[in-house]
Amino acid sequence: MTDTATNARQLEEQIERIRSNRDLSDQAKQRMIQQVHEEAAREHNRLMAEAREAREEAVRSAERMVFPSPTPSAPPQARRPS
Repeated sequence: MTDTATNARQLEEQIERIRSNRDLSDQAKQRMIQQVHEEAAREHNRLMAEAREAREEAVRSAERMVFPSPTPSAPPQARRPS
């Protein structure tokens, strides 16, 4: 399971626990659900940024292997006039 899928599953579990808590008022449940949703959204954004950076680095690495940067060559020698 991917990190983002795990994050989503954990969010759903937290929401279910909040909804099933009979000791909380509806307003308290709404506030708590909003809070865990915001936390999950921040975590999702962090995970997506991390995955994007890893993908970009993988592309850069592959490009370096396919298109190696030219090695500096010796400067051309000046030709003498004939």
